[in-house]
Amino acid sequence: MTRIIIDSASDFTQEEIKEFDLEALYVSVFDTDDVETILRDGLDIKRSDIYKAMRKGKIFKTSQINLNQYLEGFEKVCKEGEDFIYICLSYGLTTAWDTSRMAIKMLEEKYPQRRMVSINSKSMTIGEQIIVRDIIEKKNKGYSLDELEKRANEISGKVVHLFTVDDLNYLFMGGRISKTVKNVGQVLNIKPLLGDDDDGALALKDKVRGEAKIYKKLSNTFIEDAKKNPDVLKHAIVGHTDNIEGAQKLFDMISAEVDTKDVIIREIGPAIGAHLGPGAVAIAYLDETR
Repeated sequence: MTRIIIDSASDFTQEEIKEFDLEALYVSVFDTDDVETILRDGLDIKRSDIYKAMRKGKIFKTSQINLNQYLEGFEKVCKEGEDFIYICLSYGLTTAWDTSRMAIKMLEEKYPQRRMVSINSKSMTIGEQIIVRDIIEKKNKGYSLDELEKRANEISGKVVHLFTVDDLNYLFMGGRISKTVKNVGQVLNIKPLLGDDDDGALALKDKVRGEAKIYKKLSNTFIEDAKKNPDVLKHAIVGHTDNIEGAQKLFDMISAEVDTKDVIIREIGPAIGAHLGPGAVAIAYLDETR
């Protein structure tokens, strides 16, 4: 048997983790005013509560899954007599993939009969979730671990991520934009279009003036790609950070042009959301022609 292991950065709910029989490892989240209290993303605190606190001025940071956490999580599956495939948050954002492979190398000596695979998803949040959902589907169709590994590597890097944020200050604090761009942008109501680069890191793609234009930019980009390749409609997620109204607005704009029966809306967790801030809206989709 093969178990699928995820990290909480893929933003599955606890109900979905149980439904899909996933093994989850958790990114740590902490309030910069209380660094001693470490919270597990999506488990010890509701994501909506984090964003509400951020709106009141709290600043949250995240720390990646460490070696001991990987050893504990991976060994649990090995002891249960299962092989596994782990889908990891993009190497362009964190060195967690290296750490996960180090853990596997250490465990291979203890469990030589077990097959252990770690995949650099080159994706984040809802994009990472799209890859996991595809692997779940393929596993349910009877794919072997070798076939799952091949499939995961084929689609990693082919997920399109598009984001916009409500508050430019979070991008400034994360080093994504300069202080000048932040200050001018706030005065002129500039809205950034963020995406992923070739390494799967968050990158500034474009800037437009006003909320209406950024929503049009997000929706039009997806609609154009969906019309070129209708398969993207089967693997698309609209995301948000405590902004369900904005996510629904984007969903409705897309629905006016293409069939969205398979498109879902999900809340983005703090692994990425802490760097976007509350009020962000996003869409991610798998485009295998990319």
